[in-house]
Amino acid sequence: RLVRAEIIDGPADGETAAAYQAKLVDFRTNCLASVGYNASARAWSEVAWTRTTFVQPQMHAYDREFYDVDTKKYTVDSWLDGLEERYGGIDSALVWPTYTNIGIDDRSQFDLIRAMPGDIGAVVDAMHARGVQVLWPYNPWDTGTRRGNGTDAELMAELLAETRADGFNGDTMDTVPEEFFTAAERLGVAAAIEPEGGGSADTMAWTTFGWGYWAQTIGEVEVPPVDKFKWLEPRRLTHVCNRWAQDHTTDLHYAFFNGNGFEAWENVWGIWNELVPRDAELLRRVATILRFFWRK
Repeated sequence: RLVRAEIIDGPADGETAAAYQAKLVDFRTNCLASVGYNASARAWSEVAWTRTTFVQPQMHAYDREFYDVDTKKYTVDSWLDGLEERYGGIDSALVWPTYTNIGIDDRSQFDLIRAMPGDIGAVVDAMHARGVQVLWPYNPWDTGTRRGNGTDAELMAELLAETRADGFNGDTMDTVPEEFFTAAERLGVAAAIEPEGGGSADTMAWTTFGWGYWAQTIGEVEVPPVDKFKWLEPRRLTHVCNRWAQDHTTDLHYAFFNGNGFEAWENVWGIWNELVPRDAELLRRVATILRFFWRK
């Protein structure tokens, strides 16, 4: 079996490099033809930054290092400084104020984001000033709370325009419908869309990055896998994610081998699973090399 889920297995024992490469090329040609892939899609120029967002934490709006409850102020700069010191800094942040709070009352996910204290647009601006893009979560299963006026795609577009954020992560979603991208475009917003489930070949024209739960799929293997979506479209990026792991060596090896990113997720719904110093230093080195050669 060559392809499974989001990855392509490495060559089999005894398989020549030429034979393996021929299979890869054949798969790419047939797959892209089968979906009528448009390599000139607008998203590739409008959200080009997603190609190089190598380090992205999922973090929570109530993280103590991000918001000071005593002064009631966000501490964006000190939070970013701490990440730079620990593992070399980040390129984007998935800021998550929704789950686990959804359901405590009738407020929707969009309400909960707007309920963050203070001026959340100013928080996004502060991140941008440090070269960090900002994503909100989208929880498609949030169907029992207060409904706004419009479709979820329209409500997300309005939220992005209002807060000046750069896109969203599609929680639990294998793919995200194109209407989310076009709804944002109608408001003059170039929305970066990142499905948690990785995506699909026929949606790459508007989902320019995604997550990859590779270690959970194949474990640790001697021959690292190839990122299926990056093989199909070299501009696409995957954030390798393994939220509960206490050793990310394999995850970072897989990301580095494919020129991909890493989801530096430490606050897992209020359970702190910190990157150990060895993983933090490995992440610093991997990200430094990837950023350097991309600039080249």
